[in-house]
Amino acid sequence: MAKTGIYRYMPFFPFASVSVRLNHLYGHCETVMVSRTQDPKVLGELNRESSQALYSQLEEMIRESIESGRLAPGEAIPSERELSRGHGLSRMTVRRALDRLVAAGLLYRVDGKGTFVSQPKVSFQALSLGGLHQQALQLGHSPSVRLLGIEKVLAPPKIADVLSVTPDAPVFLMERVHLANGEPFAMHRSYIPCELCPQLLHDDLVNNSLYTVLKEKYGIQIHRASETLESTLATNRESLLLGVSPGSPMLLLRITLYDPEEHPIEYVKVVFRGDRVQLKLSV
Repeated sequence: MAKTGIYRYMPFFPFASVSVRLNHLYGHCETVMVSRTQDPKVLGELNRESSQALYSQLEEMIRESIESGRLAPGEAIPSERELSRGHGLSRMTVRRALDRLVAAGLLYRVDGKGTFVSQPKVSFQALSLGGLHQQALQLGHSPSVRLLGIEKVLAPPKIADVLSVTPDAPVFLMERVHLANGEPFAMHRSYIPCELCPQLLHDDLVNNSLYTVLKEKYGIQIHRASETLESTLATNRESLLLGVSPGSPMLLLRITLYDPEEHPIEYVKVVFRGDRVQLKLSV
């Protein structure tokens, strides 16, 4: 059976990489060019007469190239040295521009390989009654859920107040990690009064949407949601579960869901990766 593999190396000529496919059965290889930005100046020209800082101009230039599609997801951009020489900038100026784009989630670095264009952010409608799983499907992604755990706990005072239950009333605490195309993008923590769905511990929440279970098994219909959105930083636990560094920029969405009689049925905290998700608001 033929055994093949893809190996990459950087040749001596700049702005290109070569993919070598080795066929171990027949002992030969095929060499294929992989497209890469051919000239740093393809990205544009700097205006040295402008009052705008040069690092900011370079950042804006690369950002526009990404957003317009001239730089494709996964494509390597010119190295710091190439950008420095091509635009007559110091390495420090180039690095500052790239650092800002990495922090914004538009670029990512791979040690020993270079800097690459990130995949587009997953876009969700914040003011929507559709769950993350359903929205991801509608957007053409392949969603999945990793159930971290579900347990019965006593409602903390603030949670009890939001859910209109007595302090220390039993509630279900459920934690999940949401993935799109195999990549984690959000951590979901929710509280639901036990009296609304007493058998939830035994329901299949891995292969079924929570809201489908609530509707079809318990007759609970979601009518509206109250949401607040704020920025936050990744905790150590969130960083481990979502594959980011501790302290990375995150989006925190707090949601209270109500039934048609205006009874609160769930309180949710969702922490999104700031580099992989954008939330849309429409009124």
